[in-house]
Amino acid sequence: MKVRAMSSGEVGFYEHGNGLARLKHPKNRRLLLKISFWVCLGLFEFKICEPKLAYASAPELAKPTQTVDLTRFGYRELKANLVDSTLGDIISHLVMVSDQLVVVYHTMPDGMRVAASNGTLTAYFVNVSDGKLVRKQDWRTIRRRDSGEGKDSEARIYALSQDRYIVIASGTLLLYNRDGSLTIQKKLDPGLWSIQPVQMGTVLLLRHERKDQKQSFVKYIWADSQSLATLAEVEDGQELRSQIGLLGADQWLVYRDSNGIQKMTVDGLDGVMCSDDFCRESGPSNAVRGGVIVSSRFGLEMLSFDKGLVWQKSIQPAGGLDRITIGGVQTSLNGEYLAVLVLRGNKYRTFDDVHLDKNEEVFVYSATDGKCLFLLPGAIQALALSPNGTQVVSFDGKYLRVCGKP
Repeated sequence: MKVRAMSSGEVGFYEHGNGLARLKHPKNRRLLLKISFWVCLGLFEFKICEPKLAYASAPELAKPTQTVDLTRFGYRELKANLVDSTLGDIISHLVMVSDQLVVVYHTMPDGMRVAASNGTLTAYFVNVSDGKLVRKQDWRTIRRRDSGEGKDSEARIYALSQDRYIVIASGTLLLYNRDGSLTIQKKLDPGLWSIQPVQMGTVLLLRHERKDQKQSFVKYIWADSQSLATLAEVEDGQELRSQIGLLGADQWLVYRDSNGIQKMTVDGLDGVMCSDDFCRESGPSNAVRGGVIVSSRFGLEMLSFDKGLVWQKSIQPAGGLDRITIGGVQTSLNGEYLAVLVLRGNKYRTFDDVHLDKNEEVFVYSATDGKCLFLLPGAIQALALSPNGTQVVSFDGKYLRVCGKP
């Protein structure tokens, strides 16, 4: 007989053969639970007592439907000695502006040190169906002043609704239609700007930060993504929020402080979203429909604005060089899907009841219920989901690989 630890909902059952059998004597249930707990706790390191799979069958490893060598189009990978890696431009960036069009881009500095130089943002637009180059665009950029896009969005491209996209370059917002035609150009006021599409790309959330000798001035602006007209704005005097990256979800601004994860409305009203130990240590990383994703050394959580915790993927034990770690999270524009880069440890190689065959693997989830839909190989520089979440594109510095649900 194989004994395993059971949740409170399983008290009174033990595993016998290939199924679960009910204990005949209720008085023995508590004793069995205690024995199971300590046996599993003591033997976990030897993998004698492992959790059962949460899936009827392991998620499939998706095969690329299209592989594109970008060097055929003149793409040149940045070299480490040319850039300041603290500014996030040592690798390329990836964004899918439509379900058929992916953009690979990076910024090449004018000189040897990007921290002291302006540069050129170069973007390659590739059709994921046939692998052909649709167009190439360039923009002049100014020096980035912060490594995080949540603080400084200079030299970045974002997908919007209706297959449109917006570029922030040289302190200017440039709005484009799906065919690459420029529709609006708007010069931004001096200061540090960060932007994020919200509400499925129909609204832009902007943060403007400007410092003088006396205080830091921060303003949040919600703007229509079609006209860039201001819908609402709020000035913020809380210093903490100006120090963290911008994250908007629906009509909320989401951030973490010592009390947990907080949310702020367009009216400037605050509210607690989550205050447990996980949320006090870990900040929200991505927005999904109806909530946010929280990623940390403890694992992954989806928090709903009205229901709290929806689902969770725990890392046990958390932290350390031998442990599983989460390398990054990307979400689709519609907020219904997310891709999670998972790095296996030297000792622990199972995440979400799936054994990692590679050092890095990508788990693609439904944001609604946390179900893993399929897996992708890791060893990538950048990752992006299509706006509707049906396709995932990865880039390793040379090859674009397009995958969808098997």
